Amino acid sequence: YDLENKTEVARNLTTDWDLGFECGNEGYHVKLNSSRGLKVWATGTTLFSAVETTAGAKWSWDNPNGFLDSTAIGKWGEKNGNDIISNKQVFVLDLGYDSEGDSKGYKKMQIIGLVNNEYTVKIADLSGANEISKVIKKDNDYNFIFFSIDGIGKLVTIEPPKEDWDLVFTKYTHTFYVDNLAQSYVVTGVLINSYFTSVHYDSFFGFENTDLEIAQGLDYTTAQNTIGYDWKTYDYDAGGYIMHPEKNYIIKNSVGNHYKFHIVDFYSESGQKGNIVFECERL
Repeated sequence: YDLENKTEVARNLTTDWDLGFECGNEGYHVKLNSSRGLKVWATGTTLFSAVETTAGAKWSWDNPNGFLDSTAIGKWGEKNGNDIISNKQVFVLDLGYDSEGDSKGYKKMQIIGLVNNEYTVKIADLSGANEISKVIKKDNDYNFIFFSIDGIGKLVTIEPPKEDWDLVFTKYTHTFYVDNLAQSYVVTGVLINSYFTSVHYDSFFGFENTDLEIAQGLDYTTAQNTIGYDWKTYDYDAGGYIMHPEKNYIIKNSVGNHYKFHIVDFYSESGQKGNIVFECERL
């Protein structure tokens, strides 16, 4: 969604992609499709053929804040100018779930390197079957170039150009802590385009009272999950979600305009959940 033009600028299925490769001159991070619960195991070995099972796997997932120093794949090589010399570690990908909630299984992957703004990756079944090698070229008009592993693999357009959007309404993997143990769970919420967009969470002024003078005096963050998912809570007695429209968000977009934003419903007129209704006003 683009706040400036009040338009939806793209739509796609959560099942359309698996990996996102960072663009930009300094970019080298690889992110997972957290809307399907993808996670990764850094095996510690560089021998591709040696990884055949998930026995002993220690899984990680991207931090929902979207900061690129907190990706599960992390630092996979050493910088050499704008290139990256890979350490050739083998990663195992848990591909999460399809649209029916069934597991999509596992793949192993080796990032061969990043040279002249082109990533090279090798991906196969754990058995070694269906091996593919792909070259993925950066495009600086975008935050990420997206890749689908299905079949022989293909590049797919998911996000619009980085200057064309502010918000994405989606599922994503959130990290919960139970008895100090991290657990992942897929939630439905709102993420921001951290490249240009920033947010202040307001629980003091409120939606009606927030004006431009207030907005200009606030601190903003580019954590992509600042709006997140917890503008709703589940009521087990009622068997549905309760909204919290008092949770107000002030958003600053790419051209410096300020908007106040809150979510007022999670249901369509027919009662179907997952339909986010929001109120937004430019200040």
